[in-house]
Amino acid sequence: MATQLPPLYYLTHFASVIDWITARYNDLLRPDDHHFITLFKQLSADTQALLVRFVIRRQEPLRWSSFTYAEITHTALALKQLVALDLVDNNPMLTADQLIRLAKKEELLAAPWAHAFSKSTAKSVIADWLMSEPSQTQSWSDWLPNADDQIVMFKDHARMDRFRLLFFGNLYQDWSEFVVTDLGHQRYEYVPFDMSSRPFQHERDVTLAHWLYDISIRTQQGEDPALLFDELTHDIGDIPEFMVARRQKRLFQLGAAAERIQNWPLALSIYETTNYPGKTYRAVRVCEKLTYFEQAYRLANDALSGVLRDDERQQLKRALRRLAKKVGQTVPAKPSPLIINEVILELSAAPSRCVELSACEALTTEARSVHYVENTLLCGLFGLLFWEVIFAPIPGAFFNPYQRGPADLFHPDFVIRRRSQINKRLEQLDSNDYSDQILNTWHQKHGLQNPFVIWPALNEELLQKALSVIPAQHLKLIFQRMLDDLRHHTSGLPDLIAFDTSSEEARYQMIEVKGPNDRLQDNQVRWFEFFAHYGIPAQVLHVQWPSP
Repeated sequence: MATQLPPLYYLTHFASVIDWITARYNDLLRPDDHHFITLFKQLSADTQALLVRFVIRRQEPLRWSSFTYAEITHTALALKQLVALDLVDNNPMLTADQLIRLAKKEELLAAPWAHAFSKSTAKSVIADWLMSEPSQTQSWSDWLPNADDQIVMFKDHARMDRFRLLFFGNLYQDWSEFVVTDLGHQRYEYVPFDMSSRPFQHERDVTLAHWLYDISIRTQQGEDPALLFDELTHDIGDIPEFMVARRQKRLFQLGAAAERIQNWPLALSIYETTNYPGKTYRAVRVCEKLTYFEQAYRLANDALSGVLRDDERQQLKRALRRLAKKVGQTVPAKPSPLIINEVILELSAAPSRCVELSACEALTTEARSVHYVENTLLCGLFGLLFWEVIFAPIPGAFFNPYQRGPADLFHPDFVIRRRSQINKRLEQLDSNDYSDQILNTWHQKHGLQNPFVIWPALNEELLQKALSVIPAQHLKLIFQRMLDDLRHHTSGLPDLIAFDTSSEEARYQMIEVKGPNDRLQDNQVRWFEFFAHYGIPAQVLHVQWPSP
């Protein structure tokens, strides 16, 4: 049976946000923010609830007839109070575009200015006519004097955005984030928040975070990348460490926007400015567009001698072979074909469910247990071992109590900012206590959100079996590779893991399952290259069955 939400769940959540930011950012709230908070707490429950409904329904303006909520007893009275407090406008001016969105066709046809249209006229025709007229704004009653409804518009969204930014640390999340929490589906790790670990230390920090979000939106909306680039590279002094990474990401996104409009010189200038991962390959590609082949060759060659993500290294190696021909340099030899342990499994009939589970069943014997784990086992072990690292109270990592993981988890500097803590955990793998550490964490934290731990897929028996069979050195190597690129190196792992206890020394093997006409993807190839280099047991299983 589905869990029922309390009628005023959204009001409870909004009030908790207000209390949270008041307790944590009281010194950064403006006088008018304090005034709003005091005022909000003095409102009746009906008026508070209606205000929050306005906040949640960000589209504006809105038809008043759409505000029908059983839990708000006196809706009209609540609206009257919000209008009196100048929080809601119940007669806003509307553009023709807004009118078209809000009005029904019948209401438009009933307007005095619509006498030239017939009942069969499509709404799109009326809309085209309205949009072709000189631009004007009027109230709903002036546009449609015969309409019964009224239009309402919340006037304080800017403050709500500021509160949302203080709470979430971004403007991509909204108030609906709380619903799953209220249903009891998610529980979160407690991260101690103190003044030194809070992300925003000064009001200027909040302004800068909003500015960076605004840059992102303006980029998506197609604003001139050259103007935005000038704005982004303007000297703004010292900014919090976590926002430095955000700024670099905005520059990278801006470079991609310049590419989309084929402004290759601008794109190259932007990529030369940022240090965001992946920028070198993008710069090489842009140089090729500009026929700057010598420069592209130097960029690729120099980059390959440094530290790169695996995917970018793979891309640059391909580009270097292509560019060497153009600049008269020796073409690098193609890498030796990857030697993969490949075997074939013949099924007697087509699988009745997914091919991975069918293979899992077919491979399981009394002496060999096989489990369908995909990314869940190794990532889960990683998440359990590095739990305290993931939830360390580092400035810019945690903004509120409802985070599944740190905000900078996939940022380039995640590891740099936690290097000493990470090294301690890696050193544990050289001792004998890492298994106890992982198992204890599994028991103590069971059910809490962790970006790497999928609890239903990680039962204690599987965990104990994996820890008893997989060598610590293999785990250490795999975890180090994951830490090189947490976004991309926590996927593409083999589907199955087999534990063989038929001999005195227990063994394991990771197995990637491929059905007919299926092949390894690039990220899977990179994992198999890694396994081959370090002697980690892995194979590709090609599953076949008779044609119908």
